[in-house]
Amino acid sequence: MTASNILAIDAGTTGLTALIVTKQGKIAARGYEESHQHFPQPGWVEHAPEEIWQATLSATQKCLEAWGGDLDDLAGIGITNQRETVVLWDRETLGSPRKAIVWQDRRTADICTELKAQESKLGLVSSPGYALIHISQHRSWSGWRVMSPTHGPWWSKGVMPSARSTPI
Repeated sequence: MTASNILAIDAGTTGLTALIVTKQGKIAARGYEESHQHFPQPGWVEHAPEEIWQATLSATQKCLEAWGGDLDDLAGIGITNQRETVVLWDRETLGSPRKAIVWQDRRTADICTELKAQESKLGLVSSPGYALIHISQHRSWSGWRVMSPTHGPWWSKGVMPSARSTPI
C-alpha cells in the first residue's frame, strides 16, 4: 500500500490545529489545542516555546486518535506557522532561554518609526512585527548556537530527532 495521507500542522497565534488530509483533499481527522499568549508589558506579546511544543504534541495526538489510521499511511508532515514570531533556541538541546516574541509585539515600534524615512533605501516597509527588527535589537542573543526567526525549523528538529545534530 502506498502512503496517501498528510499530517498537516497549523500553528496559529492562539492555538495549534492538526489535520489528517486525504489524497482527495478531504479532512479525515482534526485535533486542536489552545496555546497561551503572555503579555509582560503593554504592547509586548510572547509565547513560551515549550508550551507551543506541548500544544503541538497534544493537537497531533488528538488528531491521530480521531483518525485511527496506520502511521505507515502517512506520506508526510506539513507545518505552517507564524512567519514573524522570533524563537531563540539551542540546536543541540532545543531549549530556549526566553519566551518567543510574537509577530503582534510592538516593542520595536519606535525603531520602525525611525526607519520609515529610509524605507525607499531599504526596499521594504518596516513593521514592528518583522522578525529581523526584533533580532537586531537583541545582541545578547549572539552567544546562542541557533537563532531562528520562525517556529518551523525548531519544530522540524523536534519532529525529526535525527536532525538534531545537523546544523541548520
